[in-house]
Amino acid sequence: MAADCLLLTDLDGLSGGVADGGPPEDASLLDSRIAADTGGDLTAERSDADSAAARDTGFEASAIGFCAGQVGAHLLCADFDEGSLLSGWTATDQYGNGRVSLDTSNSLSPPASLLSVVGSADGGVNGGNSGRLALALPSSYKTLHLAFDVEPHLLLTSSSGGVELFAIHQVTTDGAYFGVLFRDDYTGPSILASARAEAGGVYSVTASTSLPPGWSHVDVTIVLSTTTSGSITVTFNLVAVAQLTNIITRTQDYARSYVDFGMFNYAGVGGSASYDNVVVDVQ
Repeated sequence: MAADCLLLTDLDGLSGGVADGGPPEDASLLDSRIAADTGGDLTAERSDADSAAARDTGFEASAIGFCAGQVGAHLLCADFDEGSLLSGWTATDQYGNGRVSLDTSNSLSPPASLLSVVGSADGGVNGGNSGRLALALPSSYKTLHLAFDVEPHLLLTSSSGGVELFAIHQVTTDGAYFGVLFRDDYTGPSILASARAEAGGVYSVTASTSLPPGWSHVDVTIVLSTTTSGSITVTFNLVAVAQLTNIITRTQDYARSYVDFGMFNYAGVGGSASYDNVVVDVQ
């Protein structure tokens, strides 16, 4: 990796447990909820009804709904218009002063969207706040693709912390958290990627972004690699905002991986955001 892209840094305390040393409550509580919902199998298959609802992106307003109108099976398609809030997901990742709910007052594809809200956090005393839905990923994949629409309503950030809007977690055999997250704090929105290298160091890279007001379509493609041949591409409304290449994107000894959609904060004040038309694919 180029010297100006690769940082060997201490990520302790970054929210959501994505970095090594993140708050243990995030790991233990979510792992127990996933185990309860899947019988201990993080890759447990969803019901036939949920799998049949997994359809592609390409939204056009339609009476049949976003997911029902798509062609081609995917790991997950969630438009929050049919079934329960948890339909297709592995577990709710909700604790502290955070919550998720169906919102019929605001959506990009009617009639509903996911509303995520987190309150203020105290920097670790209560383990942070999470209002998220979690999706367990297969044990082995080379490429991960996410597409979704998001509308932040309130991102009250400060110098003491900020909020995360989504995260891709890689959890190691010793319980450390790495991965990719999209956060908004006092420095502005950014993409953070972190991984544990073979020698034990923590490699991290960040890319600043610009999140426009109103609904935005976000597209993320991650090529996984334990060497510096991985990449992360992020677009907002079809415009590239981050292109990270020649980076380490897969932690050497990760035991499981999952995606969190919704908001998390570990310090500072909170916020809220709506999510719609979520699609997840792996290859």
